[in-house]
Amino acid sequence: VIGAGISGIAAGVNLQKVGIEEFTIFEKNPDVGGTWFLNSYPGAACDVDSRLYSYSFHTRKQWGRRYAEQPEILDYLNEVVDRFGLRPKIRTSSDVRSCVYDPSSKQWRIACEDGFEQNFDGVIACVGMLNDPLIPNIPGLDAFTGVATHTARWPKDLDVHGLRAAVVGTGSSAAQIVPAIAPHVHSLHLFQRQPGWVLPKPDKVHAGTVKRPAGPLQKAERCWQYLRRELAHGKYEMGSRRNVRQLRHAVDFLERAVDDPALQEVLKPSYPFGCKRAVRDSNFYPALLRDNVTTVPSALVGVDGSRVIAADGTTVEVDLLVLATGFRAQEFLNTVEVEGPDGRLLSHQWAEAGGPEAFLGVAVPGLPNFFMTYGPNSNTATTSMVFVLERQVEHIVRALAYADRNRLTGLMVRPDAHRRFNQWLQSSISDTVWTAGCNNYFSTQDGKIVTNWPHTSIAYAGLLKAAHPGLPWIYEEFRM
Repeated sequence: VIGAGISGIAAGVNLQKVGIEEFTIFEKNPDVGGTWFLNSYPGAACDVDSRLYSYSFHTRKQWGRRYAEQPEILDYLNEVVDRFGLRPKIRTSSDVRSCVYDPSSKQWRIACEDGFEQNFDGVIACVGMLNDPLIPNIPGLDAFTGVATHTARWPKDLDVHGLRAAVVGTGSSAAQIVPAIAPHVHSLHLFQRQPGWVLPKPDKVHAGTVKRPAGPLQKAERCWQYLRRELAHGKYEMGSRRNVRQLRHAVDFLERAVDDPALQEVLKPSYPFGCKRAVRDSNFYPALLRDNVTTVPSALVGVDGSRVIAADGTTVEVDLLVLATGFRAQEFLNTVEVEGPDGRLLSHQWAEAGGPEAFLGVAVPGLPNFFMTYGPNSNTATTSMVFVLERQVEHIVRALAYADRNRLTGLMVRPDAHRRFNQWLQSSISDTVWTAGCNNYFSTQDGKIVTNWPHTSIAYAGLLKAAHPGLPWIYEEFRM
């Protein structure tokens, strides 16, 4: 198992559940948590209700707040690791750099950056989309005389008090960090290449965290929150009533929160709601109205010593440069070189296809016993990804258990099943607002949507359940 984030932990729990005890979870960071270990910047929090952003097999009666902050989520993940005895199975500070299939042994050779190598019968790549920070190619950035940091690499000892700060980006991480540091810095300039739609986040602080399992009432609330989000799925259909309603909601929120007409125009996107992931935060707009905060409606294009330069010519002297620029989400498994039995690299296979593709986001032709979570086109647009990740892990573990039970040396998705699925998938995506042409992380440079799932998560879960590993028109079996 590569990665000890949400899906890697779930994989470990499910492997134990079916009696597979011989497995190792490789984690490149010093501790578990995945993206919630990496993202410890001020204000880091979830924008999905905590009742949904948690495992079905390990619930909490009450979270500290409706939308949990990073420390509480990380505490929860560590709690799950210890509750299910996974820590002895986890090899931290082990950055997997390659997975090479050996046809003679019918095994995968895993090689880590620290020199560790070992053979395994199967691989579950749980690296996800949010593991490789996107560092923009800004001339002069390397020679910046102040402190430059990506939000996912925030220095733990960084004191921002009195600093002149610049923040690049207007996505979720920017919307969280700006309100968190604005009251403490001397000044803050927000560089905006393209505005994003923002919705309020009705957060609520609870009396305290109750780590006991959720009772019937909490489970009913969780189910209702999930179904409510599923019913809102149509808001991503181009021109749909729900999409128009969401657009009005976002415009109303902007006009209520920002009373400056000129700033309203700067912050109002020209593309349909949902073309890029909407920000959900109630504190972002008020922070932009502070006297020490300036919104620069232009991309950052250069750095000269302590000066940052925008495309419109704006030049500002700063001490702190924060890159809230997200991740290389559409470049799946780009940190791990995967080589199949024929010596072909997965990266080359995907390049020939015009971008990453997978069967239901979990399997690729030509790679026996190699599975992934949060793979291509499995990012749900409406509900919690934890639900989807659990369903993926259940499917993958069922496949591996089937192979073990039937003494198979390999199980691999058939090329025709993979092709038919992706043709249908891309046809479904063509009617969504994601194709409207804004700058988003959903698509490749050529415009192919490679991250998002265009239907409900219930439909996705149903397809995973129906794709039984024993069906010969889906999976090809290899025997001793």
